Amino acid sequence: MNKPTLLLLALWLLLTPLMALAKEPAPLSTPLVTEATAADTDMDALTDGETVYVHVNGLVCDFCARALEKVFRKQDAVASIAVDLDEKIITVYFKDNMRLDDDTIISLIADSGYNVTEIEHGN
Repeated sequence: MNKPTLLLLALWLLLTPLMALAKEPAPLSTPLVTEATAADTDMDALTDGETVYVHVNGLVCDFCARALEKVFRKQDAVASIAVDLDEKIITVYFKDNMRLDDDTIISLIADSGYNVTEIEHGN
């Protein structure tokens, strides 16, 4: 093979896996995170714990929501979370008599690459 052909072949071999990564992933049969506002989610009926609404910059896709859900699910105090990508709000539902302090919540989100702009405490 001549040099231009080898160069094109090498370029194709390098770019093909990258193009596959750029494609949107197939949807899961069971979504890990529900895109819902706190008003749409009746978690308060399921848990007696506190609810915290965290306003976050940088939430743009379902991957963002899944990454944050994974982080928060590792915390013993968290019953569930809901991520509203349109409003950029993470609603964290805590188990009864359990919670995370604001600094821990900010740290978990910042370590995931997002910026907390405000935290509101419910019930």
